[in-house]
Amino acid sequence: MSLEEKFSSLKIDDATSIVELVKSEGVEKSGLSTNVSILAARCGSNDDTEALAALATLKALAESVPVAQVFTKECFAACKCFGRASSN
Repeated sequence: MSLEEKFSSLKIDDATSIVELVKSEGVEKSGLSTNVSILAARCGSNDDTEALAALATLKALAESVPVAQVFTKECFAACKCFGRASSN
């Protein structure tokens, strides 16, 4: 399954396999560099399950694949999760 497909139907359990794919193939060949906008859109989703799955993936990538940080940094700005707890 390509990263585009994984990002389109992202589940919280997908973070590990995505990290492994990017580690083994690199950011270009894995498709991270061209599909990171899909991950950013999921980070900004109004659906809590989708947003949390994207945030878990983003966190895993940031911690485990330093070279991916250039691409994933745009996702943090899209995250709506950060303000949700304080708005209640």
